[in-house]
Amino acid sequence: MINTHNWFAAGVEQQANRLQEISGEKFPQWMEQLRHGEAIHIDDVSKMAAEAHAEKEMLLSQNIKSVLVLPLSIHGVLTGFIGFDNVNERVIG
Repeated sequence: MINTHNWFAAGVEQQANRLQEISGEKFPQWMEQLRHGEAIHIDDVSKMAAEAHAEKEMLLSQNIKSVLVLPLSIHGVLTGFIGFDNVNERVIG
């Protein structure tokens, strides 16, 4: 995975340099969901399931409290994703 575009709200520490050339193999649960065209919506990162340990650890290391990840596919093939994360509060949805 290569982070190509970023936007950060004022006062939010930028994490773009930490998110470069990460192997999708590190996050098997997420990659499986994204390959199947499924969005990932996590209201509260601290309550993520045990099987998503790698994903949870990565999010917590960036102080992310909630996240939404949307797959991008061309002709049914996963080509990337768009992620929105909140570092200020959990989002109940």
